[in-house]
Amino acid sequence: MKYLLPILICFTSCINEPDKQQQQQLEAIHQQLVELNDSLQSLKDSIRKKADDLPTIEKKDTAVKIPPQKVEKITQKPNPPTPQQTPKPQPQVPLPKNDTIYHYYINKKVSVMITPWKDGERKLYFYDLYGNNTFDIDEIRHSYSQSVDLHFEKNGSVSKAVVDLNPGASMYWYKSEITFTTTNEPLWRTSQRMPYESVEDALNNKPEYWDKRERIWKKQQVME
Repeated sequence: MKYLLPILICFTSCINEPDKQQQQQLEAIHQQLVELNDSLQSLKDSIRKKADDLPTIEKKDTAVKIPPQKVEKITQKPNPPTPQQTPKPQPQVPLPKNDTIYHYYINKKVSVMITPWKDGERKLYFYDLYGNNTFDIDEIRHSYSQSVDLHFEKNGSVSKAVVDLNPGASMYWYKSEITFTTTNEPLWRTSQRMPYESVEDALNNKPEYWDKRERIWKKQQVME
């Protein structure tokens, strides 16, 4: 046993020897890093001090400055006024004078044609369903006048024509009523002088019938 303890000590010391060497190497490396860091810091301080000692260089604006140029305002001269040209008078186109008035049957055939006014007169023409002229009346506008007022049936034929005649210088005027068939054939005419002078004048206004063959009005014959 007395020899075992020295052997163990020796063995232990042999095992720990490499660890000490590594520790020493690490400490040496660390020391070198510390020294290197101190050297870098000293170098930085030296460079900073030299930079502070250098004279300050004022930076100059190297941009080329162009002085502002005076811009002249150009005023556009107004154009001289264009002389107004007087439009040439256009030739007057005569308006059509054909203002004829038509009234139609329900089948689109002409029932009544009224001509335009000419020299204060115009004419009313009556037609049957076949276009045959059945009757005429004049309208007049002179020192004396005659006007016609037409009344129509639903089929377009004339049922009644009221004719007013004013002789002008006379104190009387005359009114006639003419009745028609459904094909514009005249039937009867009654005439009155206005105003009445007496009851007898009114009673003497006998109706007249239309003679189709002779195309005239005839007094109705009274059988006694």
